[in-house]
Amino acid sequence: ISPGSRQGALLVYGSLSATLGMLFEPYVISILPILLRCTADSSDEVRKIMDYLPKTYYVEKDESGDFVKLSDAIVTATKYMDSVVYLGDGTWDLIEEFGSDFFNNATGGGAPRSPVRGLLLKNRIHIIGSSKSKIICNYTGDNAVIKKWFSVFNSDIYGFTLENITIEASNIRYIIHDERDSDTDSYINRYINCHFKFDN
Repeated sequence: ISPGSRQGALLVYGSLSATLGMLFEPYVISILPILLRCTADSSDEVRKIMDYLPKTYYVEKDESGDFVKLSDAIVTATKYMDSVVYLGDGTWDLIEEFGSDFFNNATGGGAPRSPVRGLLLKNRIHIIGSSKSKIICNYTGDNAVIKKWFSVFNSDIYGFTLENITIEASNIRYIIHDERDSDTDSYINRYINCHFKFDN
């Protein structure tokens, strides 16, 4: 089988996994040996294509997952298309994750992808929360830049899916800034069984 065919097969596996989600799980056992062989394939092109396959990450407070901070998981997952982030039990406080220095000293904010805008959700990332997970961002400071620009999530290229996500926030711009009027990519933002509470 040619390297091009092996590359194509890997892309098909990635697309099936991203499209079918949990429905694809029963087939993973039979495909896993093939994927492992591809990581040691003699062709550079086949090995490189592994970098483009969707990734799955787990965020757990008890350090049993890939990440403890939600922000770290999102920054890593959005480097790839169609990645999935599972959010375990617990409360993820973005004030703690970003740190008080960030909120107290933030300036500017006008640039679309500035950190002051919040966490960027892009490349069709899919974040799935457990029934006992919650994201909070209750700002109590007086930095006008944060109140004017910061959102928990900010939509970027190719959109995102949030599933079973609960967010509570106050004294910031939005919970989710989900529209973009300056980019030309086709994107869809999906919300499945999500709950938002916002107080300004």
